[in-house]
Amino acid sequence: MRLVRGILSAMPLALWLLAGCTSATPSYQEPAAGSASAATVFIGGLTEQYSVSQNKSWIQIVAVDGKATGHVQSVRVPSGEHQFTIRHHDPYGTFYGNARYADIKFKAEAGSRYRIDASYKGGFYLGQFDLVATDEQSGNQIAHTLPASKQRLTGP
Repeated sequence: MRLVRGILSAMPLALWLLAGCTSATPSYQEPAAGSASAATVFIGGLTEQYSVSQNKSWIQIVAVDGKATGHVQSVRVPSGEHQFTIRHHDPYGTFYGNARYADIKFKAEAGSRYRIDASYKGGFYLGQFDLVATDEQSGNQIAHTLPASKQRLTGP
């Protein structure tokens, strides 16, 4: 009985420590809010073909050019080429490693808006996580997932 009580009392501390290990301190500095030379990149939709997780997963921007942003839905960047690290979270896979990361790189133009959409096919463990960047003004797809990052299970 004492063992069970000891384990239960230690559980909140262990969970708090684990939560601290999974979030990076943001180090990315966005351009000033009124900057005309900045572009906005935001998360769009997530399409899944995995019946258990359907409509329960989400994606977030976690880094720009290797610098942590926190878990955000949009970010402003200066004009030029940037690499974005996107996190896919699947609450169904909580006990088995529920986050997967992928990178996408494209050139951002001043004053433009870009949307990053994701698709996930074939289940969390063996499936493919694919990103597509779209220029909001023209509607053209401008970039796809970087090949080396498709199956990363750990963060940036």
